[in-house]
Amino acid sequence: VVYLASWSPAAAYAADGRLLDYTPQFADTVHENWVGDGFIGRDGSALTLVVNTNVATETPGDWADLAGDAFTDQIIMPDPRESGTARDLIAAMVGDWGEDATWELFDSLFANGLVVQGANGPALDDVIAGSHAVVIGGVDYSAYSAIDKGEALEVVAPASGTAVSPRPVFILKDAQNPEAAKALVDFFFSQQGQDLSANAKMIPAQPDV
Repeated sequence: VVYLASWSPAAAYAADGRLLDYTPQFADTVHENWVGDGFIGRDGSALTLVVNTNVATETPGDWADLAGDAFTDQIIMPDPRESGTARDLIAAMVGDWGEDATWELFDSLFANGLVVQGANGPALDDVIAGSHAVVIGGVDYSAYSAIDKGEALEVVAPASGTAVSPRPVFILKDAQNPEAAKALVDFFFSQQGQDLSANAKMIPAQPDV
């Protein structure tokens, strides 16, 4: 059983013909657009602006706000070459806004000192430590967990919208114990399995959880 943090690698596995053809129990009630070709999002994360309230002099309301003087040299983003969710975010922006508007936004952010470095965890750690004020495209569940531990963070959903990145699960065609694999995937989409996702501050695949 493979469980990933990003949608596109699951699509690559499917395109290579590596997935076992299996529809798990309860799959008919998950979010409609969380069902791929042989894989399904178990849970998901919203990609947000995560702000260190001890460092930021103001709270951004949208992506473009980070091009302002208040955030010069204060913004960091996970590297899309290391972070699947950062890659998903850029793909969603291009898909929704078009290439020109997306690259215009990033040109303005780079001109204001945007740093692109590391995966999600290190980028958030950088902001928690106060080296930067804001993570662009930070996964919400990690920030909420850090807030529960007492960190001075705020999770901001940008006013112009953002992406929710489903985290896909699937079974490999060459699984050595496919019946056990199927049982595990069935569990992931059951009430109990979805409660585990919700308790980890993920967005459950089942809308009623």
